[in-house]
Amino acid sequence: MERKFNHTILAYENSQNTIRQADIKATISITIQSLLVSVGLAGSLLMGTFEKATALVNNNALKNSYFAFFGIFALFSILGITASVLTYFPNVKPKEKPEKKRLGYLFFEHINNFGTSNDYKEKLDELNDKDWFEDLVKQSYAVSRLASTKMKYVKTSILMLLVNLISWIVLLTLSGVIGVIMTNGG
Repeated sequence: MERKFNHTILAYENSQNTIRQADIKATISITIQSLLVSVGLAGSLLMGTFEKATALVNNNALKNSYFAFFGIFALFSILGITASVLTYFPNVKPKEKPEKKRLGYLFFEHINNFGTSNDYKEKLDELNDKDWFEDLVKQSYAVSRLASTKMKYVKTSILMLLVNLISWIVLLTLSGVIGVIMTNGG
């Protein structure tokens, strides 16, 4: 029985660590994507690239490319930031019928369902090893599902960030080309 306890506790701790890592990665992703959006929009607005691209009459391909990449950049910025934010609010649908006002022994919301700390302590004192193990397994499973959902959002966010980074580099390059063309009488 001790081996089962140790294994389940290890699984629980690993899931908790994964949740922390997902939250950190989501924060980093939001920060980088926000910086890309700020620099991308500010660069386009301050350098007047929108006006210059609109004024291109002899080079529709360049103008259309610029606006297409700007659209891709804007779309993936919104999707990436949304995926990062969803990491903090994962919606995990239970596979099993949820217990009403469950009185678990590990999860803070379940512990909060006890009337007082003395009620919680008394219930802990009454538990045998089998009940402890059963609650630990349930909590470990729930936390693992939560960690899995968070990591899906983080992976999506990072994919959007990569697309954003590539489109941002292309936008900078196109902005430079448009600036050179307009300077030479475009």
